[in-house]
Amino acid sequence: MGRRAYRTAGLLAVLAALLTMTGPQPPSARQWRTTPQALATDYAHIIDQRSQREVVALIWLTPMVLPNDAASQLGRELLSQYLMLGIVHADVNLDGTFSFRKVPRLDIEANKSERRSAMDDTTLPPAIAGGLKAVQATFQQLLGPLGRGTQWFVFDGRDLPSCGQGGFVVPYDGVLYNYELPIPGCSRKV
Repeated sequence: MGRRAYRTAGLLAVLAALLTMTGPQPPSARQWRTTPQALATDYAHIIDQRSQREVVALIWLTPMVLPNDAASQLGRELLSQYLMLGIVHADVNLDGTFSFRKVPRLDIEANKSERRSAMDDTTLPPAIAGGLKAVQATFQQLLGPLGRGTQWFVFDGRDLPSCGQGGFVVPYDGVLYNYELPIPGCSRKV
């Protein structure tokens, strides 16, 4: 992949992160004028408030979070081939600060039977590695400690198109977090 494509993929990953951060609404709010992109972004977030002092959040960067235009084509293609998941497991300390639990490994169960491990950082294609670094940097800049506490994992996702059929489960810390396909908002082609 050329230098321009690598840089474009990184910029699109940053855009995906920004769009992801603007999508979900508080549980008491509902979107009045929703879009396919907003529906997909909302679905891609899972927040598990385990107690008043513990929370787990999952963020799936789907192709649907990017605009449906020519400038985003490469990013949508990459996010169609690779499943990028962020996870944060935070404890709220008595002084209001967060401490984050290290997630040493993350697997998924694809299409109800196949277990997959996250790809090793050293074997990621350059465009995905660059995009992942951009996403991490954006989250850190936007969210400070919370962004630094978010850990990212990449999986082969070619057979898990967000607007296809099937789904995957993320088993983590005794809970099965599931994503069913197609995700909401799949009225447009990705």
